[in-house]
Parts: sequence; C-alpha cells; structure tokens
Amino acid sequence: MRRGHPPLAGKSGAGDQRPPLLRYPLVVASKLFGLLPAPVADALLAAVARLVYWRGRAQHLHVLQDFRDNVDPTAQFSSRKWRPVQAMYRALVRNANDAIWFLAAPHDAALRRFRIADPAPIHAALEAGRAAGVGVIVAFPHLGSYAALPIVLALNGLPTTVVANRQRALMQWVIHRGAQKAGLELIVVERTGGASITAAMADALRRGRIVAIAGDYFRAREGTQATQGGTSAGIHVDLAGIKRPVGPGPALLALRTGALIVPGAVFQHRHQRESVFGEPIAAEVPLGGDDHSVRDAVQLTSQRVADALAEFIRREPDQWLMPGGLVSDSVGRRRR
Repeated sequence: MRRGHPPLAGKSGAGDQRPPLLRYPLVVASKLFGLLPAPVADALLAAVARLVYWRGRAQHLHVLQDFRDNVDPTAQFSSRKWRPVQAMYRALVRNANDAIWFLAAPHDAALRRFRIADPAPIHAALEAGRAAGVGVIVAFPHLGSYAALPIVLALNGLPTTVVANRQRALMQWVIHRGAQKAGLELIVVERTGGASITAAMADALRRGRIVAIAGDYFRAREGTQATQGGTSAGIHVDLAGIKRPVGPGPALLALRTGALIVPGAVFQHRHQRESVFGEPIAAEVPLGGDDHSVRDAVQLTSQRVADALAEFIRREPDQWLMPGGLVSDSVGRRRR
C-alpha cells in the first residue's frame, strides 16, 4: 500500500481465516506475466480467451444459441457479427487478468494503465454532495474491465469504498490484496449474517465515500419480497434496445442518501484501459410520499441510468459481458 493511505475500515476478511496456499503461485504468475511486453501479454490473453471459448462451447451451447436466435444487442451493434461471443470471452479474460496482474504490478505501472483522463464528472458530483456530507454512486455496465473500476477510482486519489459478500478463500484474498494496494476501504458482508450490502453502501455514501454498483444487472433471489421502490422482479427498462430487468440499487441509494449517480465504464484497448465517466444524474423526486410515487421515481431514475449506460455499450458492444450469459444465466435475453 502507498504511504499516506488510511487503514482499511470494516471487516476486510484477512485476519479471521488462514490465507490460501494458492496465493503463492498466483503472485508468481502475476509477476511473470508483468515481465512480458504488453503486446505479447495481450496476444497471449487473446489465445487463452479463444481456448476458453472452444472448451466451453458444450457448456454454453444453449446460451450461445439463444444469443444468436434472438439477435442480441451485441449482434446488432457489432462490426464482427459472426463472432461476438468470442469477442466477449476475450473481454472477460482481460477483465480477470487485470485483477491478477494488479497483485504484483508496481504502483506507477498500475496508474499508467488505470489513469482517469477526465475525472471532472466525479469531482463535480463530490462537490455537489459536500454540503450534505454525501458521496457519489458510480453506476457501471458489465463491460470491459468493469471489475477494476473501484481500483481505478482509488488509484486516482478518489475516496472509494467496496462493499462485497465474503467469497471463497482465494478470491477473498485477491480482493483483500487488491484493496490494500489500491488504498480502498473494503467492507465484507457475511452472506449468512443478515447484513445488507445496500445498507452498508448507504452508510459509506453518508460518510462522503464513492461506491460502485452495476446498473445493467438483476438477479432474483429466492424469497425476495416486494420492497419500497422495487420488487422481486427488478425494474424493467430499455437498455441498448432491449427490455430487461435491472436492479433498483443505484436509484434507491440516490433517493435514500441524496447522492448523485455518475455513469462509468473501463474500456479495453488491447493492453490499455480507458476510464470514461458521464454527466452526474440526480434521482427523480417522488411527487408524493406513497409507495407508488417512490416506485415511479425509481423507474424514471433507473431508465435515465440505463440510457447513460447504453451509450457505453453502443461504443464497445463486443465488450459487454451480459448478453451471452457470461456473467449470469439469470438475465433474460429475449425481447419482450
């Protein structure tokens, strides 16, 4: 960790379980990969992605057929219509590699890869929330190097908090190590403890922190009940030309805390990364205090966020990992 960073707050997950032995070969692999010239490393990742794609064809047969039969948005926008799924696998492998590469990467090299060229939208949103003491919600699509977004924010000196469910030992260690290196505040929520990720994010926002949350994704959980502002069916929006459910998280957090929403994405250009942020979005104000008014405000805000994220998707459709079910098979891909 760089000098001058505050210690990690919350439950980081490092001290209450034995570090996995697999961390040693993972760090060695990270260091060796970092020694490769960047173009060579990216060519190797492209080869790995093709291998993963062909090895997984049987497993993803129905997903891929669904992708092709229903003319997914990526197939509509892509200039490489005959192999959009392979392109998504390449983006997915690069995304995973960013986390592994960062484990042993020197700080200067990491900052060169993840530098934000224009952080003005985030600074404007932070300034707008300063009087009320609230931070900023960064809403992102599962596009490009989306998993690196919190690291990108923290490396560029922005006060960022990650709230995440506890993962298996090796993944938890990778998350903890990455948070330490980037200067992130990491709060781990126990899956069985009854704690709420949304509540932890709201608390971080009220402390003036930045939190990142996906805006193109919804996973129905068994036993989920209708709640104020959202339902167990998610919020249905038009996202990049297709009707799909998304989570109400960004809109609800904005309504509850008063924080602005800044859309963001991390594009991949071979071995380089480009972080882009849109103009801040304020939550719609409910016309009344009843549940119906709140739901309408959440719907309108969620659609505005979806419109902003769609601009990122249209720019680099091959890098959107959601359509082919590569992130989750719970997302509906058929037109409604």
